[in-house]
Amino acid sequence: QDQIGRYNKGISCTGTSTWRYLISEDTIEHSQNFYEYLGYVKDFPNHMSFQDCIEVLHENDRETAQRQFEGLVSKKYQFIEFEARFRKSDDSYQWRICKASITRWDSGGNPLEIGGYTENIHNKKLVELEVLQYKEFLEQINKAARIGTWIVQYEPEFNMIWDPMIYDIHEAPLDIELKVEGGINFYKEGESRERISYLFNRAIQEGIPFDDEFELITYKGNLRFIRSIGIPVFENGKCIRVHGVFQDIT
Repeated sequence: QDQIGRYNKGISCTGTSTWRYLISEDTIEHSQNFYEYLGYVKDFPNHMSFQDCIEVLHENDRETAQRQFEGLVSKKYQFIEFEARFRKSDDSYQWRICKASITRWDSGGNPLEIGGYTENIHNKKLVELEVLQYKEFLEQINKAARIGTWIVQYEPEFNMIWDPMIYDIHEAPLDIELKVEGGINFYKEGESRERISYLFNRAIQEGIPFDDEFELITYKGNLRFIRSIGIPVFENGKCIRVHGVFQDIT
């Protein structure tokens, strides 16, 4: 017990708390710092039932947690890991990651005890959610402005990627085979096609970015006016990819 106490005290500064679940007794015992992290100093006992613990979670996270634990007890999983929001004493929520595995079995190989820990990931999660929201905002803006992104990858092997908006601008099916020559052939024959060929080849040979406006003939034969930006990326004097932006300015 003294060793456990010293261990828990040592990890308390990391935002991590330990726990164990005695399956037959339906009892979850948390280290004291778990309650302290959530602001429950006097209001919680030193053990909880499984259902009590589930109800501490945000309602949108309870099903995932329940499913993970059931999979562990049924031996479907050997190890579980999930993120969830834990309700604090002031009714706000703290994001924590929970990891666990079976730590004790009976003579028949049935699980008797689950051991694990939870760790505070609140600030990290808020940053992730903010980035996701910003990404979704940018996608909405790009959709409204009819802007798409593209990549032509040369190393370690050739790959060409269009985002959905570029397919839409080209009025092309999503299963169309992508090749540089095929992409250039969408540009209207003559001045536009010659200019994009020159600018793209110069980019991969000399590392010079391009930003220009062109005429495009779509997969369905319609005329579009577009702006194309390309930025080459070099390593060890060799172009490994070109990525850029494509906008319908018709």
